[in-house]
Amino acid sequence: MKRGIVSLSVLIILAAWLTLALLFAEDNLAYLRQQSALRSDYMDSFWELQHKSADTKSDPCLGIGAENELTQRIEIVGNARYSDAPLHYIWCERKALFKKPITKKGHIGELKQFVTVTQLLAEPAAFVNAPLYLEPTATPQIYWFPRNKGYTRLNGEVYGIILAEQDFELSGKGTFRGSIITGGALQVNAQAAYAYHAKTVKALSYGAWHRLARSWIDYDVKD
Repeated sequence: MKRGIVSLSVLIILAAWLTLALLFAEDNLAYLRQQSALRSDYMDSFWELQHKSADTKSDPCLGIGAENELTQRIEIVGNARYSDAPLHYIWCERKALFKKPITKKGHIGELKQFVTVTQLLAEPAAFVNAPLYLEPTATPQIYWFPRNKGYTRLNGEVYGIILAEQDFELSGKGTFRGSIITGGALQVNAQAAYAYHAKTVKALSYGAWHRLARSWIDYDVKD
């Protein structure tokens, strides 16, 4: 009788232990499944971000306004398929095109203080090369005039920055707003004028925004 009671007690204890073990194992399996799903979602976000980073046409940095500083952090969603997708942060930057700030309407004979000609010519997309006529444009431009083409004719109100390698002559009729920087003398004819325009100068003083290589992170860094 006693042996039967002891055996029954042992069986009950073993059954309880096995039940607890199974429950514990199930909890572990559920946890592992949850972690696996989270990692799968994270990797989906990771690879989507990598594709976005590799695609320069969808570079999120291109949408940053010209009024911002030289570096800026922005956030993007790693995987747009999930409403609760983790946020990723990337750093964007733009470089100053000039060695020092442009502060007045004319920096005459000071070209070398602002630009290195060889570096400027290595970036032909950054400027318009020696136009014979200056016409109003939708957006301000940087105009480059090499030593053998130090002349242009103004037609209306034009915004931009003129860089002349040597002497420069501005003729025509109208006003050039921005700044003129020359390596030599400046001659402005009677019906032409030029004036400093701070907003234009600031907008043209920096290159385009681009994403810094290997700059993305998946956690927030407080300022």
